[in-house]
Amino acid sequence: MPKVTITNAKGLVQSKGSGLVVSSAAALNGAVTIGGTGAEGVALGASTSLVGGAGNADISITQPANTVLVGCGLLATTALDTSDTVVVDFGTSAGGQEIVAQTNATSAGIFAVSTAVSSAGLNAEGANDLVFVTAAAMHTTAARTITCRVTTGATQGTGVVRPWLRYQVV
Repeated sequence: MPKVTITNAKGLVQSKGSGLVVSSAAALNGAVTIGGTGAEGVALGASTSLVGGAGNADISITQPANTVLVGCGLLATTALDTSDTVVVDFGTSAGGQEIVAQTNATSAGIFAVSTAVSSAGLNAEGANDLVFVTAAAMHTTAARTITCRVTTGATQGTGVVRPWLRYQVV
């Protein structure tokens, strides 16, 4: 394969060698898979509606092979109006807490639209960060499923949440 260079001045140029060099702004629309060692990526879980009453929502996310988890979180894409707690955990099975133990995202309030809780310092009304479990298995050589469980004590209305994993390719 020839080396491909993209610039604003010359556009797409092929030359001897190999690889891709982009020397201008780029917009990637659609799913992107990052596979180069040292690169970071984000895996998203499905946007999931939480509707009426207490209960659990288990949302699967695939951690790619040969990666190490460096962060995780949950975003409210529409407000979750609750009169009770919203609890979040991440594990290797539904309800498992091997990655992040149960953490209160809210104590009793609204998990507002665009509110997030994460291992990187984002916290919702409950003012708690997600914290990785001591000695958690963060690295995987094969793709694996991580499940984010969102538990609501009493949901008054609908709300949509979306979890994510941040990883580094090793």
